[in-house]
Amino acid sequence: MTFESWIKEPFLREIEINKRVIMLSKLIHEYSMFRNIEVKEAQKISIVEYIIENQIYVPHLKLCTIKWAFDKFTDTNNHNISAFIVFELIKKAYQNEFHKAIVKRWDTEDQASRIPQMSESQKEEKKKADRLFAWNIIVDLVKSGDSQYHNSNWIPAIKYLAFDLKYRPDDFVYDGFNTLAVETIVKQIEDDKQNPSLSKDDRSKTLKDLVLIASNKIQGTDIQSRINNLRQRLICENYIKENL
Repeated sequence: MTFESWIKEPFLREIEINKRVIMLSKLIHEYSMFRNIEVKEAQKISIVEYIIENQIYVPHLKLCTIKWAFDKFTDTNNHNISAFIVFELIKKAYQNEFHKAIVKRWDTEDQASRIPQMSESQKEEKKKADRLFAWNIIVDLVKSGDSQYHNSNWIPAIKYLAFDLKYRPDDFVYDGFNTLAVETIVKQIEDDKQNPSLSKDDRSKTLKDLVLIASNKIQGTDIQSRINNLRQRLICENYIKENL
């Protein structure tokens, strides 16, 4: 990665959400192939969602920075490609002095030739428009009876429900769907244990996940992230079915 190659790319946050998901998914797939580690589609989606949800902590992140992180900072002794580990790898590269120097140079050079940045109100309007666009897609999916929980539009649609419609589920709704999400994810992990086609690394991760579940130590893990994501989708889906 050089300054010249870095500056040619848009920031990740500037890429339209659907394209962003596709590009990140492709990158994660290429990384898993490079590491010769099988990554399931659900795990890939979890990693992509985790990166997107945590972009606020790496505002100048670009795809080339992620590629550079994979090339330069991968721990070849660690065969666990989880959302947390991948993002920590990205942060390590992002906070590296070489990357900081690139960002600093970009921030000080050619001020007059830069495309004017949007105002804060313009940024908010664009975010709101993106959320509404995603919301309408999800509404159509739910009404058609095909919720497609892995669809990338769920993330901004859920944000539209919370931020724009200002919906907050009551305790009864929240607890009910949280219980359902926990049961669903735990069953998926238990079913994985019986899957003979699992790779050695995936089987090892599945067994570790079952130990975490049994000891009630899932806070901050991929398991909790999957539960949270599913609960949010279920609550959103329920709101659409009952109100639209």
